[in-house]
Amino acid sequence: LVGYSKVGEKIVEKLQYSFDEIIVIDHNLEKVDQAIHSGLKGFYGNAQNEIILEACGATQANTVIITPTEHTNRVAICEAARRLN
Repeated sequence: LVGYSKVGEKIVEKLQYSFDEIIVIDHNLEKVDQAIHSGLKGFYGNAQNEIILEACGATQANTVIITPTEHTNRVAICEAARRLN
């Protein structure tokens, strides 16, 4: 899950029992800490970076969800995730 904003939190709330594991990537360290304290795996970084995506397990991911924010380049993240998977 890219972006742990209010939308990201709602997505986790709805899908947490549908997936074996949900991993959060966010460029806001406070949001990463919040995800970790909620029992999720959290990574700090820019999800456009393939190194970050690979470290988070994107090569084995079944699904990548990108939440909308003004700073998110959704197309670049999708392209990076597709190259790895």
